[in-house]
Order: sequence, then structure tokens, then C-alpha cells
Amino acid sequence: MSRARTPLRTETERLRVVLLRRLAAVDGFQLVPVELDGPAGADGLRAWLASHDRRLGWLPVRAAPTVATLLERAGPDGLLLVGPEAPSPAVRRALGVLNRHRDRLGRVLARPLLWTGPRAWLATTAEEAPDLWSIRTLRHVMPSPGAPPAEGTPEWATALADLSPAALEGLRDRAQAAGDRVEAARTGYLLAGALAGRARLAEALTAVRRADAETDPDDPELAFDLAVLGARLTAALGDGDAPRWLARARVLAGASTGRRAQVDLVAAGQEPPEVALGTLRGVLDACREDRPTLAARAALSLGRALRGQGSLEEAELALREGIRAAQQVGELLAEANLLVELAAVVRAGGDRARARTLLDGALPSYRRHGATDGLARALLQRGICAAELGDAALAQGDLAAAARIYARHRLPGAEARARLALAEVLDGLGDRRGARRQRARLAALRPVGAAGAPTSG
Repeated sequence: MSRARTPLRTETERLRVVLLRRLAAVDGFQLVPVELDGPAGADGLRAWLASHDRRLGWLPVRAAPTVATLLERAGPDGLLLVGPEAPSPAVRRALGVLNRHRDRLGRVLARPLLWTGPRAWLATTAEEAPDLWSIRTLRHVMPSPGAPPAEGTPEWATALADLSPAALEGLRDRAQAAGDRVEAARTGYLLAGALAGRARLAEALTAVRRADAETDPDDPELAFDLAVLGARLTAALGDGDAPRWLARARVLAGASTGRRAQVDLVAAGQEPPEVALGTLRGVLDACREDRPTLAARAALSLGRALRGQGSLEEAELALREGIRAAQQVGELLAEANLLVELAAVVRAGGDRARARTLLDGALPSYRRHGATDGLARALLQRGICAAELGDAALAQGDLAAAARIYARHRLPGAEARARLALAEVLDGLGDRRGARRQRARLAALRPVGAAGAPTSG
């Protein structure tokens, strides 16, 4: 029996729905950055949210904003603040005051604060109010109505990436109950990514299969993304279905966004090394000016490929470019992934102290977003670096924590590496009993598939 078709919305409305989903998913205060093309974008967003029963207050920033002003202008469902392209010195000083009262603002407002405006306004906020900016959600980018979608990762696939699996599962189930199959499938894909990022690979694969069954034929990009994620999950789990997912991804790549499909197929291991390097260099060259999200992803894959070939200097240059691109759009998890890969590059070049510093910089983002996969990889790398630098206490703590994460999520290959390194550290400390215990657990492991979760790249 054929499924009922759900008409696809315009791109602008789709991205507004993504924002609406965030507001529905989290109670209490949240600072939500929204990048807009201009004042008309703010007016249109305000009217659209009102038509969907979101009673938000309205505050165009013309004078210095204060906590009292924000509280006074907020509506029952929060506040939509609109910042200028070039804020005055008084407004800049006021941002510094808000920064000092960050905790009080969240406590008294206790509702969403949509921090909207042009990219320059968001950059000014990050500069003048770094503590306030550090508790923001991921950024939402709203193009003008009728603007063509930008090439790269779709906004709906990145703006909610910091939500928990429980929140995403609730959003998916509500979309299904409302009969919105497109939203259910897209949120199901985000749920699969969130589960995989927490190393819950079997659950993630179940979510992929469920979303794939709901995907609309008119949404080939989502079908492609699901096929790539399905391929990476099945490979990590040692599932024999991986070749079928990869073959499907290749078929769908022609219908998907061109350069993004190229990067994803390389990341999924679908290109020989010489082709992969040429592809990734071409994508990075084409995207470095105006597509920072895709540039960051290409740089990560390029850095890994170059490290694998021993081209450490070029790998470091590519990864540093990727870090700048990720910082430009505030993609904290992408920046953390790039820092971890850069740490592997500089450690391979013999600079263990710098590698440890880079890993120190990656860990807070993984912890904040609950990205268990990335957290375990960073802890494992930092533990090995610490052992090589003679910091046995840090090495022992990091390696034990990484081993626990991998054991909990049944990733024996990665657990084995962590336990072997931990046993060597304990030997060095003279703890023979502890080392024997780690080797006994190591002997009991039966690794299958890949060493770790496949999605953080």
C-alpha cells in the first residue's frame, strides 16, 4: 500500500520549523542565536512564530540592553531580540554588563532568548560577552524567503545537533503523531546521529532504519545522508549490511548536493586514496570563502587522509584551516573533532606536549554536548600523550575513563586499546596487580568491527 505524501515546505519555512522544534524541545532559559539577512527577516520570523502560537516579546536593540529591559520586554514564551549590523560603543559596553550578569539573566528570564541579527551582530556578541555566548545553543541560519538553499550540510541537520536523544525522540514521535512524515524522518536522522555520537551504535542503526522507511521520495538528500550513516554504523558494528548501504549512497549521490556528497562518500571509505585527496582538496578550495561548514568537514577528512599518508605538514595546514572555518560559524563539535585530529597529527610529528594542549581544548565541547564518542577518543589520546610525557596520574585517569565508556557501549576494539595502554601505565607505576587485571579483561575481549563510533567526523 502506498504511503500518503506530505508536501514539502519552502526552504525558509522548513528552517523556521527547525527553530520551532528547538523552542518546543527545551523548557526554561536558552540563548538561541539566529542569523538573519536583514530587518525584514526578523519581522517575518516574528510574524511566523506568532502564527504558530509562540508569544514572544520583541526588542530591536537601539539603546544599551540591560537585564531589566530584557525581562520587561519578554513575552510568555520568551524574547526575540534583534541586533544591529554595527552596534554603538554604548551597546558594546552593555553586552559586557550582560556578560557579567549571565547567570542572573538565565535565572530571572527562565524563557528562551532568541538572539537574532546579521552575522556581524552575533560576532560582536561573542567578542564582547564571551561567557554569555558560551552557553548558547547551536546557531540557526535563516535565509531570506525565496533564497536558494546554500550548498553544504542542510541547516535542519546541524541546528538541532546539540539536543539530547530524549528530546529528539520526543520531537520525532510528535511529528509522527501529527502525520508529518517529512519532519519525522528528518528528526529520526538527527536522533540516529545523537545516539551514535554517544556511542549507542545499535540504537542509532535502529533509528536510521526507521527514518529510512519514512523518507519522502522528494527528499533525496535525506535518503543519501541516511545511507552514509547506515554504512558507517553497520561497518562499526560488523554488520554484513554495510555494502548495501554504501551502494545505495553511491546511487543517491547524484541526486544529493554535489560537493557535500563527495565529502561524505570519502568519509565513508568509498574512494581510493589518490581520488579522495584530489576530491577533498577541490572541495576545500571551492568552499573556503563562503561555505565554512562544508569547508570544515572537508578539512577534517583531508587531514585524516594526509596523516595516513605521512604528509603531516600539509595535514596540519588543512586542519587549522578547518578549525578557523568551524569557529567562523560557531560549530563547537566540528571544532573539537578537528582539534582531536590535529592532536594526532602533531603527536605523530613528535610534539606530545602540544598534542595534549589541543586535546585539553577539545574535551569541554564533548562534555557539554554529551558527545560520548568524541569524549572517549579524546580521553584515550590524551591518556596516551600523558603517559608518554610521564604524567602517570592523568594517564591512568583518562585511559580508565575511556575504557569504561567503550565497555559500556560494547566497542571492544577501542576498549582493548585503552586497556592495553592502561596496563602499561600501571606497570610503570609498579601496580602489577592492577596491570594483570587490565590484561585479564583485555584477554576476555573479542573485538568485532571497527574500534569506535563512526560519526564524529
